[in-house]
Amino acid sequence: MLEKSRVGHAKRMQQLAAYALRQAKHEQALEQARFEEYEKHFVQPATEEYENRSQAGQQSPTAAAARRPDESLGLAQPAKPEAERGARVSFGGAGDSPVTEVDHPLNMLGREQAEGLAQKLAQAASAPAADSEAAMLRDLCGAKLILCSPLTRALQTCLIALGHACNLRSPGRYVHLAPNAREKRNHGAVDSIGCAIGEAEVRARLMQTTAELYEGDADAASRAVGGIELEDLEVRQRWWCTSPAESELEVHQRLAEFVRQIQYASEETIVLVGHSHWIRELLREYLHESVGRRDPEFAKRLASRKLSNCGVARLAFDFDESDETPITDVQLLCGTGLVK
Repeated sequence: MLEKSRVGHAKRMQQLAAYALRQAKHEQALEQARFEEYEKHFVQPATEEYENRSQAGQQSPTAAAARRPDESLGLAQPAKPEAERGARVSFGGAGDSPVTEVDHPLNMLGREQAEGLAQKLAQAASAPAADSEAAMLRDLCGAKLILCSPLTRALQTCLIALGHACNLRSPGRYVHLAPNAREKRNHGAVDSIGCAIGEAEVRARLMQTTAELYEGDADAASRAVGGIELEDLEVRQRWWCTSPAESELEVHQRLAEFVRQIQYASEETIVLVGHSHWIRELLREYLHESVGRRDPEFAKRLASRKLSNCGVARLAFDFDESDETPITDVQLLCGTGLVK
């Protein structure tokens, strides 16, 4: 759960102008980093191959190997045919073996954890007014903006845990698919790349994998995740990272965009369903120094450990206090722990 302090209109416009300037600088740096990475993986090997083949009297490598790719696709190979898109992606130069990537759905334990959180939220609705944690959870359930990573396991967690508590099936309610909140892609990761574009594909995969999660019971799957509107504005094109791993600069850029989305949203209380490594990066980069002054050990653990599975944390953002490190308070709820 994310909560913001109120910011005046003039202050917000000043912040927006400053953000636009920073964004341009970030994009320039990202452009340079991507090109350097591309040269490292494609241009230099292609040049070496060309020189070797020239010496051996062979033809030069294909033009595609030496051509700079579309910036929107990063370092990825072109998309596969429609039936395979996202299921298999090849990285590296010619001759590399394809790497199969999977957008993992929840397993049975994950389903039980999401259902357990739904029960805790339901109990909070009728808890005594003096129960401060229950009051925070009621605020969570009343949030007008629900953001969720488009990765299947996050979306399943969101809809199973919050569907009833947040009245997500009511008219006008929806879940906004937020690719900036997708999990950080590390080397060797097999579960941080998507395989569905647009609302129809995302929903089809959601219903299929949830039916499998409920042992083939399509009705149970529909009760768990059906009937909830998904806002797909940000996922109508390929939204996942297709390079072997995200660079620190790319992760920084994505976090910065997400924080500015929070800053300029009109809602004061926002629910985000994300991922453990991504949340840890968010806290590492945007935690205000005052948190460390109040509790140095807690701040250190926030930056080095992960939220436990299906954990809940309340993050307070105060952009008047700091535009660069606005997270001024973190509270762990529902028995959430920090794990290695």
